[in-house]
Amino acid sequence: MKTPKALIITNFIILITFLLPTFYLIWRFLTFTRSYVSFFRSWNVFDLLLNTMLLFIFVVISSLILGLLISIILVRFNIPGSKILFTLSVLPLVIPSYIGALTYVSAFSPKGLFVQLFSSFGINEIAGIDGFFGSWLVLTLFTYPYVVLICSSALRNLDSTVEDAARSLGKNRFNVYTQVVIPRLKKPIIFSGLLVGLYVISDFGAVSLMRYSTLTKAIYSYYEFNINGDPVIFYSSILIVLALLISFIQRGSEEARSAKVSGTPKISEKTNLSPRSKVLIYTFLSLVIFSGLILPISVLSYWLIRGLSAGNSVRAVFGGVVGSLSVSLLAALFSVIVSTPIIIMVSQYRSKFGNVLERIMLALYGLPHISVGVAILFITIKIFPSISHSFTALIISYLIVFLPQAIGAGQASM
Repeated sequence: MKTPKALIITNFIILITFLLPTFYLIWRFLTFTRSYVSFFRSWNVFDLLLNTMLLFIFVVISSLILGLLISIILVRFNIPGSKILFTLSVLPLVIPSYIGALTYVSAFSPKGLFVQLFSSFGINEIAGIDGFFGSWLVLTLFTYPYVVLICSSALRNLDSTVEDAARSLGKNRFNVYTQVVIPRLKKPIIFSGLLVGLYVISDFGAVSLMRYSTLTKAIYSYYEFNINGDPVIFYSSILIVLALLISFIQRGSEEARSAKVSGTPKISEKTNLSPRSKVLIYTFLSLVIFSGLILPISVLSYWLIRGLSAGNSVRAVFGGVVGSLSVSLLAALFSVIVSTPIIIMVSQYRSKFGNVLERIMLALYGLPHISVGVAILFITIKIFPSISHSFTALIISYLIVFLPQAIGAGQASM
């Protein structure tokens, strides 16, 4: 079926608009008046890049280990209350990492809530949580649910025939999981790990509160202090290239699909545990849920109650709440509207342009929000000054950031 010209023109305009921030950053990067050597000598580029990649690697590894372990425990073992525990395990997703970091700084600063709570035991000051360790801890606690959601779903649908064969050959439970189950989860592991990684390199709230220097923190710092735009563009360009590389790796990994067995898959039966094993598992899950959910909510509740007791009114935050809801709803609405012609072309018509459009859109998934924001800021200042620093510019930024997710969700439903 031939693709209508109106659909091609509409999607071409969307594609150009969507690519504009990336093209702008690359163009500015290639047309710097100063040499690249001077940039690398003037700013701590290598240190910031190393810090960013170290955090990326450590958070991805720890999130994968934690998420996989929780997925296997809740899906493959017979544990009373597993559905409730699963829900509580993924609920940290609703807490932004910035808020999570704020609660940990409040609780575990040298003279924070922890010291106040245990001052009667002679604890007057602690070292505090900040730097690399604090950033790693907070980002791990608030990103591992991505791994749990993706890997637990894959585990439930995994055919257990190969596992039964491995057991019949004398493999113990540990070897079955390490040599059979986990290798067959290659695709969901790679996908969830890169999803976590994209989140980590895009985050600047948590690392800023933890005082750990990364590329995103440098971008925000230079912009906040109104320093010349070259450093902002330079760091944003590096960050956006890094994100694109990670996205392309993720797209390439889609060929590494989990092994399948023809016919109806045989669902694995849940394994019964001894009372001692159940105690250890409940202790482990309680610690994770407390750290990622109960502690942040408790700290926020404490400050809310303290603020209300001091006479502060919640009406002061209504403006921010209304603003956030308005932006969210409008961004969601326009994402659906703008993604519709792309979804129709990709799903209903077969063409070279449609294939290219789909690959570009999905490859650009995970563009760092702060880099997109910087690009839109400079574009609007130079070309469209009437919408610079406006609600409209914010909506456009959100559209560019979240359009690939809307396309992916729309394709899944077609």
